[in-house]
Amino acid sequence: GATAAPELASAEAVTIEDVPVEDVKYTIREDGTVTITKYIGQAQHLRLPAEIEGKPVTRIGAEAFYGCDGQQTVVVPEGVTTIGKAAFFHCDGLTQVILPETLLTINDGLTFSGCPNLMQVNLPASLTSVGDKAFSECPNLSLTVVAGSYGEEYAKRTGIPYEVVQAAASAAPEATTAAAPATDFEYTKLE
Repeated sequence: GATAAPELASAEAVTIEDVPVEDVKYTIREDGTVTITKYIGQAQHLRLPAEIEGKPVTRIGAEAFYGCDGQQTVVVPEGVTTIGKAAFFHCDGLTQVILPETLLTINDGLTFSGCPNLMQVNLPASLTSVGDKAFSECPNLSLTVVAGSYGEEYAKRTGIPYEVVQAAASAAPEATTAAAPATDFEYTKLE
């Protein structure tokens, strides 16, 4: 992949690289969605693709990053609803994971377990399920959770240090977004 120019990198700002499709292994599910099954690239700070072959990425599969040492920042794209078991298990270099507002489930089975340098994770208000051991053996981790959310309940139940933030107006539970389609399509009619 491309590397950032040295003058762009600093302790304060990092350049997040968009992961090319060649750097991931994936499967296309029967419902037309994509599961990323393995990351095989070398980027330290990366954003996973939201679409592959024109289909939405909705899952990060089990063990997709298992044992990856070089990745420090991983941005999981909007549209992903599930992160599988041990997806980021023992990623020693991982310091930050950015989770999407579409995320519903972080499976049990040590999803982020054994990431000693993972410092901070925002649990989105959309979450409805997180395995109790998903963040085990992350001694430096602090969670940011939305007041009254499942994430706040999870942090209290597991004893992981956390900070509570108020929900954005658009994320209010009474918003009527449930009937909206999961994906908006844009198309251009070809003459």
